[in-house]
Parts: sequence; C-alpha cells; structure tokens
Amino acid sequence: MKRGLLLGILLALVVFISPAWAENVDSIQWMRGDYIGVGGIDIQKFSQRKIYQELMAFFETDSGVKQALAEVKDAGVVLDKTLKRIVVGVPADVDKSEHIVFWETDEDLSKYRAILSGHSNKIDTRNFMDVPYYATKRENECMALLENVFVLGSELRVKEVIESYKTGYKKGLKSPELAAEVKRTDKSRDAWFAYALTAKERQRIGAGDPIIDMSDEGLGKANLGDIQQGNMSMAFSSGLLVLSTTRMASEQSAKQTATLLTTLIERGANDKDITELGLGAFLTGVSFSSKKDELLLTVTYDQARFDELIALITQFAKSIPGQPKTKKSAPAPTARPAAK
Repeated sequence: MKRGLLLGILLALVVFISPAWAENVDSIQWMRGDYIGVGGIDIQKFSQRKIYQELMAFFETDSGVKQALAEVKDAGVVLDKTLKRIVVGVPADVDKSEHIVFWETDEDLSKYRAILSGHSNKIDTRNFMDVPYYATKRENECMALLENVFVLGSELRVKEVIESYKTGYKKGLKSPELAAEVKRTDKSRDAWFAYALTAKERQRIGAGDPIIDMSDEGLGKANLGDIQQGNMSMAFSSGLLVLSTTRMASEQSAKQTATLLTTLIERGANDKDITELGLGAFLTGVSFSSKKDELLLTVTYDQARFDELIALITQFAKSIPGQPKTKKSAPAPTARPAAK
C-alpha cells in the first residue's frame, strides 16, 4: 500500500460524515480473542496537549499526510473533535502480524461503507456474517465499519470482532488477569495500557535473563521473566506524568528489581559521559519502588523538561535514514542541569 493511502481513506470517511449521531460503543467489549494487552488514548484530552501539536507537526513532514490533513481542514472538519478514543489490542500472537485498532467516534459510520467500496482498485471488499469488510493491498491489513467504530487490523482479528458484533458478544476480554488489570488502571488520564502475560510470553521474554546482574555487589539479579502483569497511565497536561504498576513473581523479586533499577538510575545521573550528553537530567525524574509483589515506577517531568525530551527525540527521529527532508530548524535546546 502506498504511504499515506490508508490515512487518506480514513480522512475521506471523516470528510463525508454528516451529523448522524450514534450511541457510543465501548470497543473493548468485542475483544473476545486471546489478548495479552490493551491500551487507550483519549483523543479529546490528548489533542489539547502540547505534545499532540508536536506530533502533528512531525507527521506533516510527510507530504502525503500533510496534503490529506489540509484537505480535511479545508472541508471544515476538525479531526480531533470527531475522534473520541483510540483503543489498541495486543494479541498473544502479535509476532505473527496479528493486531487490532479501534477508532471510536460519536458518528454512525455504517452508511459510509460506500466510500471504502469506491476504492476497488486499492481495496478488496469482502463479506463475513453478512457484514462487509475491506482488505487493503498491504499484507494482512483489513478494515470494517461497525456503528460508531472504525476497526483496523489483521483479517483474523477483524473477522473476530465482526463475529462479536453479530452475535451480541459484549463480555470483553477472556483473560481474567487482563480484565482485572484494565479495571484497576486509571483510565481518566490521557493514555493508558494494561497487560497480563501468559506463561509462554514470560518464558519468551525471560530467555535472556538476568537482564541485570549485580550479584558481585550483593544486590542480586533482575529477571524479565518475573513480570506477571501490570498497568500504566500517562498524563500530559503539564509535562509528563507516568504511573506504572508491575506485578512480579514474588515480593522479593519486586523489592530486588526496584533496588537494582534505582541504583542504575542514580549512577547514570552522575555518570560523566551521560551528563555531558545532557541526558542525566532526565534520569532524575524517574523513580522506582516496591510494594509487596508490585514494582512501582513514577516518571515526572515539568513542561520545560518534557519539551527538551521531545526535541531530542524528534531530532533523533529526523536523523534516521529514509525520513522526509524538512527545512532546517533551530537546534534542540540543551538539557537543563539537574536540580541539586
């Protein structure tokens, strides 16, 4: 699929949407497959943040995306007011290109299936359980319009969602551990993510354990395979706030991992090479602790510090070969020295 085509189709859908309001649907209720993770972005909140404007500016360095966004703007459509929430599901077989993304709106999208069907030279219209869905030229990428939800994912996952929709399945996630994590995740912030690993996943990520070994200093080891489940929420209203809880294999594992990570951060913040690169200041906003069998992470940056981080990441992204060429801009600001 040509770059920007999918976005162009999505935006075309928005352009032709009339004020036909639909009852809000929580797309998580249709996720009946074997998922190990699910996350969400509140577009109404996120679009008000400075980082959103930075991201949009970066995306617009692609001429195709910029043109599509300009056409939508000229049509008088405010994209970030039409989209309400994006939900992403992570299946256990994600390594096989299985994936699912839900774009939730307040609009009844079903009547706009003709727009997708009109791209027959680029999209193959298919049918499952009397519901049309659309296969793009990109390998294993399909789309469907279900009430107020635009579904994008692999063919297996899209058909799975259609089956839930047609049969009235609304029980949501099959994994009780993942369902519990989603329930206890703070979803009132701009973005969130919850996960619960299967035994197979724990074995896979733990194949290279230990990831940290400071046994010679009497601090022990940290193992990725000890991770069981957890959640994270992020807020961008005044910088960056990340709160994460990870349930480990035992209380000892959580305590030891927190100690090791804290030691590495403290040493990194005072490392000469790191401080000369201006990165030490970013480590001072990161802290780890433990509570029973849970590893707790907190990241706190004020807006100025977060702006510096965004500038550094953007500068790095633009340096990657194959990125669109852009006009020269002022160099990224030098990171402020860490507060003493």
